Amino acid sequence: METWIELVKQKMRERRLTQEQLAERIGRSQGAVNHWLSGRRRPDLDTMNDVLRELGEVNLEVVQILRVNEQRGRYGHQAAAAVPEWAITRPGFSYPVLEWAAAVDSKPSISAYSTGREYVSDYHAKGPAYWLQVEGESMSAPFGRSIPSGALVLVDPCAQAAPGDLVIVTAVVVQEAIFRELAIEGGRRYLRALNPNWPVMSWEDDWVIKGVVVRAMLDLQ
Repeated sequence: METWIELVKQKMRERRLTQEQLAERIGRSQGAVNHWLSGRRRPDLDTMNDVLRELGEVNLEVVQILRVNEQRGRYGHQAAAAVPEWAITRPGFSYPVLEWAAAVDSKPSISAYSTGREYVSDYHAKGPAYWLQVEGESMSAPFGRSIPSGALVLVDPCAQAAPGDLVIVTAVVVQEAIFRELAIEGGRRYLRALNPNWPVMSWEDDWVIKGVVVRAMLDLQ
């Protein structure tokens, strides 16, 4: 909840929106918005996501996780117990949250990089997908696509990257992972940050795309 509150306050400052103006746009009272941003009350998930979309955060979603064994994905191994029909509202696949260093490894393992957390997504991965927690402000933008620091991104290492996709790229020589948007102009590839204050990076010969970011969400823990 604290992450959502801080992000909303940040985006309101950037857009110079008052609580009253935001309340009017989402069809709620200014008092309700004040209660949410002060932490006195918690809005429902639909409202939280309505606020994010109104503030331009169309790539982020707040989700409530219902953990059932039947919803485990490629990393899952436990036998499924009987699950009532009401508990499964849509297909779900559980993927681990790994440390950022996992993106550099050619075959990242859970045991080596696990943070002890996992989250469910409706995305059915083509490969052994995993979540990474975004660090830094290079992908945080005042308008349009924006992935703020602290958000979780789901990386599918077997998805085919196309221009405009958000990708994880590794530079083999310096052993670091870079999170950027893939761009192609005039037959040449580039990496672009969503933050307009960060420079465009020309593609280097030793760079390798390690995976495509297929989902993003706020980590409310």
